[in-house]
Amino acid sequence: MNRFSKTLLAASITMSTAAAGAADKTPTLGDVLQASDITFSGYVDTSYSYLTGSGAFTNGTADRVYDAQHNAFSLHTIDLAASYLPASGFGGMAQFDYGTDPAVTSAGTGLPAVSGGSEVDVQQAYMQYATGPLTVMAGKFVTLAGEEVIVSPSDYNFTRGILFGYAIPFSHTGVRASYALNDNYKVIVGVNNGWNVVTPTTTGAYAGNYGKTLELGFAATPVKPLSLNAVLYSGDEPGNVGVIGRRDLLDLVGSYNATDALTLALEADYGQQTDAVTVGSKAKWDGIAAYANYNLSSLWRVAGRLEYFDDKDGYTTGIAQKWKEATATLAYMPTVHVELRGEVRYDKSDQNSFGMVSGNPKDSQSSIGLEGLYKF
Repeated sequence: MNRFSKTLLAASITMSTAAAGAADKTPTLGDVLQASDITFSGYVDTSYSYLTGSGAFTNGTADRVYDAQHNAFSLHTIDLAASYLPASGFGGMAQFDYGTDPAVTSAGTGLPAVSGGSEVDVQQAYMQYATGPLTVMAGKFVTLAGEEVIVSPSDYNFTRGILFGYAIPFSHTGVRASYALNDNYKVIVGVNNGWNVVTPTTTGAYAGNYGKTLELGFAATPVKPLSLNAVLYSGDEPGNVGVIGRRDLLDLVGSYNATDALTLALEADYGQQTDAVTVGSKAKWDGIAAYANYNLSSLWRVAGRLEYFDDKDGYTTGIAQKWKEATATLAYMPTVHVELRGEVRYDKSDQNSFGMVSGNPKDSQSSIGLEGLYKF
């Protein structure tokens, strides 16, 4: 299941309301929304995390996506989404986030940034038209790339992986059309403003970047337990400030439901940026990630993630390095609305790239995290 599909799945969680007990009872807001086929959903994401490092590489770039704090409690996200997406005709969706996570997602740089402040971000806002096998969207929407998504309840782990933050984009603004060839195969074509940018500006990294990025995707379910997704992005993106070149990304994701309890997933990414630092220069990066989730019971599950990322020219992290990480998560779900997660993670680089509070950089760091999710 790709990032776009998982986000739509998360947005389909509706707020339950009691049915009217008498014919003359005044309808509640929930009754009106349900009768209008409008879906309203959201979640609250809070955590405590302890990181042995400072949360940044030695060059100042964050070495985590949303949990780049040495020792802190965090309000990651308050998420609210409303959608009306009929199988035929016009519809739309709007999803708003408040917290420290949106301060990263809406940064507009394509890379995580160390941020202690809160911010409001429009994660998605688009109109949609569907007719038969064709669906067309226009506005801002999440990327098709990647196994992990912005919406925390749809991810297996508390922390986001390396590939989520350093190999692929978060969102796009433009037009996307998908066509279902049949029940098992779908093609997607889109044109957008690029990686994590709503509108090109006259200042900053995106100054003068009026070129467009092409999006080509393919989703397949050849057999019921297996889903395969491939997406290619290609277009003008800023290399260094004032230097804009072509950026290409190929993202491949496969997910397999081995049993009713066990799900396995694999992601591979390859990217390159021309005119990365100077005119004519080229930077490349690639990585692979493996995911596993096992439901021990209706209340408990365990999840694991292994990743390897090669930032060959130091373009996405700022340091030429080979970076690995391993994560283990235990989750407890006492109700359908509540999920509690405990997690341990270990990161290792072939360079002394991780900044430390002591000031002496190291080639590794570890963390523990406790997360609380309330979903409605």
